[in-house]
Amino acid sequence: MEMKRFNLLVGLTALLSAVLASVLYFSGTVTDFYWGWYVPFDWIAALLRSLSLHSVVGNVISWVLYVMFCLSPAGPVAIRVLRNRGIKGDRLAEALLLTLSLYLFFAMYCYINPGALTLLLPEVPGSEWMESLPWIKGLLAAVGYSLLLGYGILRLAGSISGADLHRRIQGLLIGGTVAYVALICFILSLELFQQLEALKGYAFAGVVFFNCFLKLLPLACMVSILQTAVQLVCELKTDKFGTGAAKMARLMAERSRRTVLAAVCCGVIRHGIQLIFWRELRQVNILLEIPFLPLILAFAGLLLAEYFQESAALYKENQMII
Repeated sequence: MEMKRFNLLVGLTALLSAVLASVLYFSGTVTDFYWGWYVPFDWIAALLRSLSLHSVVGNVISWVLYVMFCLSPAGPVAIRVLRNRGIKGDRLAEALLLTLSLYLFFAMYCYINPGALTLLLPEVPGSEWMESLPWIKGLLAAVGYSLLLGYGILRLAGSISGADLHRRIQGLLIGGTVAYVALICFILSLELFQQLEALKGYAFAGVVFFNCFLKLLPLACMVSILQTAVQLVCELKTDKFGTGAAKMARLMAERSRRTVLAAVCCGVIRHGIQLIFWRELRQVNILLEIPFLPLILAFAGLLLAEYFQESAALYKENQMII
């Protein structure tokens, strides 16, 4: 992917995430958006419950659909076992699918019979337990999604090999960067709106914006590291023994060093601002941030640069001898 297209994709993702956060916040539907992930489970549960209460035949059909839906994640594993085509490296991923199927029997039963959810809630007087239902439903859905996401990540990690190694790594870096940018822009936008609303007046709004900028700067530096990683993979794909890979590795190390510096400085300044204006800000977050990842990437970039430089020199020397 060309860097102009990559930068355009990242910029468009950041803009759309900020706009989505703004629309959800000012329309008052942020909570509905957060709990939207369990809506599909609610719809399926409502359908099965309606069939079950309709007639005896409907009850049988609902049970068959319930079992088929819960066993659907284990279907690929069963097919592989029957065909004796199980992949040795994917045993853990297959175990996650089997776990997901077992978990769905429990979760879907709770969705179909909401009364069973009261067993998972603390004892509260009257009908106050109804207010906790979205939380427990969201938690049930989150566990299921985490198992599915874990399966996808393990399968993706197992597929990064072979002739398409560079293309797959590049796709993984681009997808990870886009997801990272979308997440930080969405969360930071919501935090900004919440902090502005909590202010006593707008006199200290500039402090809130500056504090948000200090949070965003190290994250933006991290995106620049990912951009350099994409460029490094492109250079390796084009010419393994060229000097471009070494340059990109050194650039990644330099950007990682700047990210460490930005994270440390921004953290100190942000804590100082919160200490000075804590009465007006109302919300104070004290977090000791140690940028280990950029620091590790800096050392890795320097090592890679030295390795690529030596490989390029040896390749040129061999070509001259031939």
